[in-house]
Amino acid sequence: MTVDETVESLSELGFSPYEARIYVALLQKSPMNGHEIGKHSGVPTSKVYETLERLRGKGAVRVYESDPVRYAPTPYRDLLSTFSDRMERTITKVSRSLATVAMDTDANLTWSITGAGNVVESLRNAVRNAKTRIRAVLDPPTADELAADLHAARERGVHVDVAPPLPGEDGRLCVVVGDDTETVVGTLGAGRAASGVWTHHAAVSLLARQHVEAAQKVCSPAGKTPPRTSSA
Repeated sequence: MTVDETVESLSELGFSPYEARIYVALLQKSPMNGHEIGKHSGVPTSKVYETLERLRGKGAVRVYESDPVRYAPTPYRDLLSTFSDRMERTITKVSRSLATVAMDTDANLTWSITGAGNVVESLRNAVRNAKTRIRAVLDPPTADELAADLHAARERGVHVDVAPPLPGEDGRLCVVVGDDTETVVGTLGAGRAASGVWTHHAAVSLLARQHVEAAQKVCSPAGKTPPRTSSA
C-alpha cells in the first residue's frame, strides 16, 4: 500500500489529510521536531504544530520534552486498539438509544436493494442474524465472500445448507433464508445492475426455501449430501 493509500485509509478513522500525513511520516521516522516533521510529511510548517496538537488529542502522538520538542507516533497497533474500543462503546451506546425509538418493521413488507455491495451485505446480515438454520443458494464468488460468516454461524450451532445455483440461471442469483423467516434474494453480474429484495414475508420465504431445495436436488445425486451443504 502506498503512502497516499495509507493516508486515505486513515481518513476513514477520522484523520484529516494533514493529520494522516504527519502520523505516517512519524511512523516512517521518529522522533522528529516540528521542522523535520513538516519537511518529511509535506505539511506546511504553519500547520504542523496545530495538527500535532489535534493528534495528541486523538492519542496518536507522543511528546518528548527535549529542546527542541520532538514527537513520536503512538504504535499503530495500540492506536487501532484504542480506536476499536472507542468504536465498540459508541456502537453499543447508539444501539441502545436506537432500540428505544425504533418501531417494529411490518413483516409483510418487501424492501428493494440496489447495488452489488448492498446485496452482498444484506445476504451477510441474514446469515449473521440466523439463530437456528440457514438455507442458501450462492454462486462461488459470493460463497467465498460469505465464507467467514457461514463458518461463524456453524460455530454457534446454526444448521447451514448451501447449494450452488441451478444450471443455466441467468446471472448470479443468490438466496439466503434465515430461520425460515428472514429472506434475501439478489441478482449479481451477467451485465445487469445488481438488485434484490429483503423481507420477512411468509410467502416469499416459502418460495425461496423451495428454490434452495430445488437447487440441492438438481446439484446432487439422490441420496448424497448436496455440495456446500453442512451443519454444525
